[in-house]
Amino acid sequence: MMKRVYHILTTVRNQTLTLTLHTDGTWSLHTRTGPPARISRAHWRVRLTDAQGHTTLTLSSLRHPVERMEEEELPTLLGPARVITLYHQPDPEGNRLLWRAYVFQEHPYLAVATGVHLTSPGWRVHELVPLAVEPPRGYILIEGVGPQWTFFVEGWHTHSFSGVLADNQRHPQPRWPHLDALLLHDPIHPPPKAPGHFLSHTWGVLTGLTSEPTSLVLAWMRQHRFAGFVEIRRNQAADPHLWAWMDGEGIAPDADSPLWTAPLLIHIVPPRTPDPLTPAAHAMSVWNQVQLPEDQPVLWTTEHALAAPLRPDDILRQAHRLRDKREDLPTDIVHVGEGYERVFGDWLDLTPPFQDRMAALVHSLEDAGFDAGLWLSPFLVSPKSGLARTHPDWLLTGEDGRPLTLFRADGGPYHPLDTTHPEVEAYLQELVQTVVHKWGYRLLTLDDVYAAALPGRRHRGHLTRIEAYRHILARLRDAAGPEVRFIGRGALLGPSAGLFHALQTGPEMAPHWHPKRWRIPWPGGDRVARPAAINAIRGALTRSPYNGHLWHNLPGCILLADTAGDLLPHEIQSWITVVGLTRGSIAYSVRHLDEEQQQWLAALLPVQPEQGHPLDLLEHTIPETIALYMEREWGKGVTVGLFNWRDELRTRTLQLGTLGLDWRHPHHVLDFWHRRYYRVTQGYRVFTNIPPHGGHLLGVKPVQEIPHLAGSTFHITQGGEVKRWQWAPPYLTVRVELGRRARGTLLLGLAGYALVHVPADVQVEYVSEDVVGLTLEVRGEREFTLELAEPGR
Repeated sequence: MMKRVYHILTTVRNQTLTLTLHTDGTWSLHTRTGPPARISRAHWRVRLTDAQGHTTLTLSSLRHPVERMEEEELPTLLGPARVITLYHQPDPEGNRLLWRAYVFQEHPYLAVATGVHLTSPGWRVHELVPLAVEPPRGYILIEGVGPQWTFFVEGWHTHSFSGVLADNQRHPQPRWPHLDALLLHDPIHPPPKAPGHFLSHTWGVLTGLTSEPTSLVLAWMRQHRFAGFVEIRRNQAADPHLWAWMDGEGIAPDADSPLWTAPLLIHIVPPRTPDPLTPAAHAMSVWNQVQLPEDQPVLWTTEHALAAPLRPDDILRQAHRLRDKREDLPTDIVHVGEGYERVFGDWLDLTPPFQDRMAALVHSLEDAGFDAGLWLSPFLVSPKSGLARTHPDWLLTGEDGRPLTLFRADGGPYHPLDTTHPEVEAYLQELVQTVVHKWGYRLLTLDDVYAAALPGRRHRGHLTRIEAYRHILARLRDAAGPEVRFIGRGALLGPSAGLFHALQTGPEMAPHWHPKRWRIPWPGGDRVARPAAINAIRGALTRSPYNGHLWHNLPGCILLADTAGDLLPHEIQSWITVVGLTRGSIAYSVRHLDEEQQQWLAALLPVQPEQGHPLDLLEHTIPETIALYMEREWGKGVTVGLFNWRDELRTRTLQLGTLGLDWRHPHHVLDFWHRRYYRVTQGYRVFTNIPPHGGHLLGVKPVQEIPHLAGSTFHITQGGEVKRWQWAPPYLTVRVELGRRARGTLLLGLAGYALVHVPADVQVEYVSEDVVGLTLEVRGEREFTLELAEPGR
């Protein structure tokens, strides 16, 4: 048999990867460090259609030879890169395929893009594919990836499913497509129905089934014009088929210049990487030039807490309760939810209690020391609304000319607005200006904003769906001004970069663990996208890599006491743990809060700079282990959340080696919620009989040879609030910064020393051998000094 010889066009390297371009129109990528991994013989293409969308023309790198190559060093937003651009020979009509690679010199990844230059009239862009791996020509060589693999899927918007699926599973499907498909899935690109065939938005991750697999991350670095997808399909006989593509939506590009996709980031992540998606999220943030406020205000909302009909007096009474608790539970914003409007969609037509009182309500809240926030769903209207009746031409219609109809989680029907219509745009800008500049609201929660990206016949038909989405949201931010915070709900993921200060990461939190409707369990595969505690938790964990890069994550509302419904205390603690360890923005809803649960909530404050990461993000559909790493004057520590999301009792094991700790060295372990201390000397600790939906929040710190911090009950991080720890024998100076009043305990590892003197109001109790508890009160912050005697004195 004759051996095939592949001629090399060029080879480019950075510190971790080697990219090889072949003269046959393919490229290969392999690792230079760590376990060997390889993408071999990938190619690229562009698919075109005629004006009617019927005839298809494909410009493929496999069929059109390279005519010219340019290679140069260029500055990029991510630093210097070696940029290679390929120009293919044009087809008989003069249309030319293009391809580009960015090999970044300061990062462990690269990016590729594909483009097309159309010179013949009549053609439209259907699909742009910078990466196609199609066996048997192309394949992916990663340990554990073969006939069996797993794939991390990202949904269309924040209510949609996000998580890992195995190659023998199906993507969750809507039970009633004619009712809720628009709510849960992109109607143009619905999830495939076959097992092992997945379509992911924004990014996707392919990984193997070994205990410590290498992973392949593909992420679209910018989505300002086109929606980006990563698609994979199981192949029983060989490696999976893998594509990354952008939807051209049938646009006709300018004949004077080529049309390019955004760069597709390609990152081969080595095993045991605790946060495999964070480098991609950081790159996306830089490429989109996202700027976020550093602070994360605490928000109380009327949703769940105040029953309909909503009244300003009830809101003010609750604000006064919050003001009285401010020393113990600082709250910054009072948020007015749905219920102030007469009809959904007529946001300026208020119910009688709110008529002529909106501005006065905001002023009263400001007098009580709170900023005011308001919920809106600006792009949806009820058919009963005055706007829908008087302006039917403002509604987004389908190809049949009828208004689109969709349903929200709470029912419907609703019609989306055509946000590209000049009159609609003016109306929406006036709406925001009224809410902000006349009424005085300083935070806006915009719900159901995916409606601006629904397919339909738009007034400005030349805009893509993503352009329409970003255009209207940018105009609303301009109308509000730079000082107003924007929170997105039901928002597209990648296309929202730079548009919102915070994004709700999943379906709404609800007072029940599994989805219910009228107290009846919700049926069907789409239950993963319905309001429920478990779905809010899934979204908070699987979308934690976005946090602090593209926006601040808002996991969902914390429900306590009279709003918790069917949730059990340990389920509430699990939710608080997830919010705290992922550094989520804090929103809560409660009317009458008892002292114990107030302490649970206050333990999240202040929000610390560190963010925890799910260690098993690519192993479980809902990650079960979160680790937050800290370093302070007192040393290093890890705060770990071990969870049981199953519906039966379970045993979990804390493995110090898995956390990157020296398992041969003894460690302190404090169980935060159960107030139990353990000294781990064998490298692990087994926790049995964890209740369904419960878990353990564990502070892990190494035993030291000098007096040291062994744990804390003041804050969920169990040490992040201890800002000073100065040991100058025989004195130890400690400062705790909380920004609130609290009574708690610091666990002190004595290292053989003996306490000689403590402040008069500090209570000392024996905890374990060589560990004592110091119980004290902190008002905002407190610094104190202890005197200790050396061993043997």
